[in-house]
Amino acid sequence: MTVFSLSGLPLLKVISRPFFLGASLFVSYFSVSQSYGRTLDPLPESCFRFSSEQDKGTGNNLTTTHFHAELVGTGYSVDVSTSVLKDHKNKLDSDALIRVNAAAAYGVLVAYHHDLPENCKNTAIPEINEVKDTLPEATWSNITMTKPDHSFHVKSVYFRIISTSPQIRAQIIAKGLHDTIYPLFPQNASADISMDPSTRLPFNFTINSLHTAIDDSQIDGSGIVHAAGDLPNSFAKIHLSITEIGKLIDHLSRVAPVKVTAAFLVARLMGDREPNHRTGWTVTLDNSKVRVNGKTLPINFQH
Repeated sequence: MTVFSLSGLPLLKVISRPFFLGASLFVSYFSVSQSYGRTLDPLPESCFRFSSEQDKGTGNNLTTTHFHAELVGTGYSVDVSTSVLKDHKNKLDSDALIRVNAAAAYGVLVAYHHDLPENCKNTAIPEINEVKDTLPEATWSNITMTKPDHSFHVKSVYFRIISTSPQIRAQIIAKGLHDTIYPLFPQNASADISMDPSTRLPFNFTINSLHTAIDDSQIDGSGIVHAAGDLPNSFAKIHLSITEIGKLIDHLSRVAPVKVTAAFLVARLMGDREPNHRTGWTVTLDNSKVRVNGKTLPINFQH
């Protein structure tokens, strides 16, 4: 799901799919089976598989090299040069950490895909309560995210569970994002997200904070999401603000296609003035309708 792309009215391809990174990243503790690569039971082999060159475990620590995961048949995949995991409560052994690593990759791919592929639907997320008794963290280095006809790179992603009661709360920090297609692609991003544990839809979670920057403009967000199995029953309310949007538009006018600059101009017109030279948007999804600062938008939810 795209929360707010800030690339124009496609900036407002808001919450177009009610399954997203936050909910998926908290998945834990899948069992491993051997096949073409490895799978996460109960996900069918036609849904998801992963492999690695080497898994080296010591106690409650794991180092994995040349990790690969994919949503089968979609062209969406993630490759990680090195991933390092550990459990600060010393309850997850190396086999369990392998499953946690794969579960995180599955969540990332579902988010990148914007929804669950057909072959992954109607499958429960098992044993999510197991993560309540642990505090795992993971660092991925040199990551490539691939989809049909496009890929982008990330230098590192750090993910950790901060607390597990009453909600599962996680922190995510991504550094060194690089994309050759999109102008002024954010180089770093961070998020703090809380989720009500659940093995099946609907998922409820809170974006406590979201931060990134494009050039000299700082972008911050927060909000709540109720993700059901379909749009009519899903709800979200996200607030985003950006500093110095005028400077950003000036920069875009020199390096970006005209339609991108025009989209930001439209977004600026729809924004509210906020303190500290910020422009803000409150975006809601309710009853399949998207509103920005109270104005309903004609959004196309086709994938």
